[in-house]
Amino acid sequence: MVNRYLRRWFGLPPSMTSIGLYNKTGILQLPLSSIVEEYKVSKARLMLTLRDSSDLSISRAGIEVRTGRRWSASSAVEKAENRLKHQDIVGISCSGRQGLGNNTRPLWKSATTGERRALVQSEIRREEKESRKVKAVQMGNQGSWTKWQTSERKLNWTDIWKYQFFQL
Repeated sequence: MVNRYLRRWFGLPPSMTSIGLYNKTGILQLPLSSIVEEYKVSKARLMLTLRDSSDLSISRAGIEVRTGRRWSASSAVEKAENRLKHQDIVGISCSGRQGLGNNTRPLWKSATTGERRALVQSEIRREEKESRKVKAVQMGNQGSWTKWQTSERKLNWTDIWKYQFFQL
């Protein structure tokens, strides 16, 4: 329902997929994040907070975070941690004409508990972004917005509100 109302509010056609609403790297960049993505990140944050608590009675209690049947916070956190550890092994690679040392990011092995929590959350967000991109490319006509040949437009909330008020 949220996606339907957002499409109506922005004046987008009903055939536009919800993937386009939350795309941060495409032609139209809206300042929105998916409810599903925020749910997954918050459940992962809760699980990491409970697991890595400094209070031993909380960290040893084995509290499970309930998420449902389709997605598990514990498996998503484990997968994200494994990807981050693998990135430490591979190292920081340069792309294009970047020089050595121009691309930096925090390493998993030297990160504090709070930094590790933030790294896992960003990794879960990146995984969601990748899955949305895969879905968009798989769609034929509905994913045609991925091939638009226009200049990129990054909108912020002030632009959106100005546009909405001028339309009234």
